[in-house]
Amino acid sequence: MLIRIELPRNRDFCGCLLVLDDAGKIAFGPEWCAGRANDAAALRRGNDSRSCLLPYGDTPLGHYRLRQIISMREASDHALKQFGRFGIVSLGATGGQALMADSIGRFEIWIHGGCAAPDGRLASTNGSVRLADPAMFALLQVLKGREGALCEVVEAERRAQAPHVWEDGFFDEGDPPSLDGVESEPEWPIPVAMTAPLRTIFLGEYDGGGTDTGVVGDQGKAGGDAETEGKKEGIEAKGEPIGAHDAGKAGAESPSREGGWRGAIAGFFRSLYRDTTVSHNVRYTDNAQPAAQADVRGALAAKFDAASARKFADLPAAAQNAFAGLGQAYGADLDTALPGFWSAAAAGRWPGAVQALLRTRDQHIVARTRAADLLQGAIVQGALS
Repeated sequence: MLIRIELPRNRDFCGCLLVLDDAGKIAFGPEWCAGRANDAAALRRGNDSRSCLLPYGDTPLGHYRLRQIISMREASDHALKQFGRFGIVSLGATGGQALMADSIGRFEIWIHGGCAAPDGRLASTNGSVRLADPAMFALLQVLKGREGALCEVVEAERRAQAPHVWEDGFFDEGDPPSLDGVESEPEWPIPVAMTAPLRTIFLGEYDGGGTDTGVVGDQGKAGGDAETEGKKEGIEAKGEPIGAHDAGKAGAESPSREGGWRGAIAGFFRSLYRDTTVSHNVRYTDNAQPAAQADVRGALAAKFDAASARKFADLPAAAQNAFAGLGQAYGADLDTALPGFWSAAAAGRWPGAVQALLRTRDQHIVARTRAADLLQGAIVQGALS
């Protein structure tokens, strides 16, 4: 049995969830599902772009296994409202982007119901996948006793009638999610802001954001709102998904941008974190910041040229940006601060360099994950090997 979740690059729209039996025939669905995180909770944790690799980001693509079915029999009224009353499917990462996200703390992704918009649209989550309650009930009947079943989350072309996801700016139930809710603030420091919004520098292949191949700090066009053309992966399901969201299709064809007061609050948080010149909790005046960045970049280039057979200037722009970003967080002595990463990069073992960044545990989680994302994107594109 295979659970297949197809999500569009623009997570503002719903994707589809279906289940294939052992013979490859559709046993459930397709049903509309939402794989979009809400902006406000992500911003409070420093994840401006809702990157799939960072906590509170959109649902990561990749491979999973069904760990367990979580019962809601003794759940609180709050949990029943947020996650639905029928049960929850718990997934554990086994490969792809999902495993990279797991390595930095996204240990569990759920499929759940609950918390629909007044017009029936699916609401955003903190990175899990949401179904309408009737669809969730039907899915649980199919998956009962199927612990260990495979699940794949893939990017697919957005369907023409896909409903718009309703952003619930107050949904904050943890990442990994919890039936008990969130009682404390995030443990790692929240950056005041980035030199550029994360959405403009994270490679689209890995989190739905834009691709920036310029120097660090350049403002690129976000790719999250642009649908890319290409081959649709996997199985062509006949017809459009049916379910509780049919009532909201009229609004989906011409998506409403009315976010109400919840959207206004989310927009307020965005305005605090974007378009500033503050980076990594350090404030600069006059031309000190660009000068410091240039000094660090030059020192890193000299060190890399001395340690590697490949010249720093010959690296793709994404890799140079990754080094520059790490230099801003750690300084020019990356060989001392991140020895595992440095030795792998100098030897041209780029997948090992990515893993070294993700395995490190310190306060610079955003800088490391951003750099890993840039390098992994360059690897996928064939610019690094």
